[in-house]
Amino acid sequence: MSLIQNTLQPSLYLPSNFSTILGWLTIEEAFFLQQMTWFASGLPGCLVEIGSYCGRSAVAIGEALRQGCCGKLYCVDPQVDNKEVYGIDSLGEFLYNTKELNKLGFVYGLRSTSVNAAESFNFNVKMLFIDGLHDYENVKQDFTLWIPKVIKQGFVLFHDSFEDGPQQVISEALQSNPQEWLCVNQVGTITVLKRCFNEK
Repeated sequence: MSLIQNTLQPSLYLPSNFSTILGWLTIEEAFFLQQMTWFASGLPGCLVEIGSYCGRSAVAIGEALRQGCCGKLYCVDPQVDNKEVYGIDSLGEFLYNTKELNKLGFVYGLRSTSVNAAESFNFNVKMLFIDGLHDYENVKQDFTLWIPKVIKQGFVLFHDSFEDGPQQVISEALQSNPQEWLCVNQVGTITVLKRCFNEK
């Protein structure tokens, strides 16, 4: 399913070390994130991801920015408890994996909860990637907090969108305000909504 026009796209690629970065994003989904970064490139504003873990999606998006797509990516993640739960120092891994992209000014880590980051974030967002906790309450909270910052014609992407939490939030958005949100694409477990207009 895709309602996004297939126009000529640049030959985007992933860095050679991408497969070594821990995370659940598939290669197909990584290339799709790059494609969406390109589609959003002509819009004003920045890109935001909620939930970064070790930086797998951040590197995919950041690499597209490095290759010529326009914008900066802000990665929101408190980076807590992962060492206890997964045995991984996700903050250290994230900083290592994104260090070059950070030096070049394409990727910035915000070590914060989604709530705290949203309160102080003052930039327009052209692409929002929601990939934090996947229960309904947290996905709904992330969506509610950040959509006031998403511009007209901007995109909201949900990872693991077949899980109950993201799926319910997507359904509610489409059913409660079909004039505002349009489902335009789905690749792997990523579902994309496009904002048709901004609320007054």
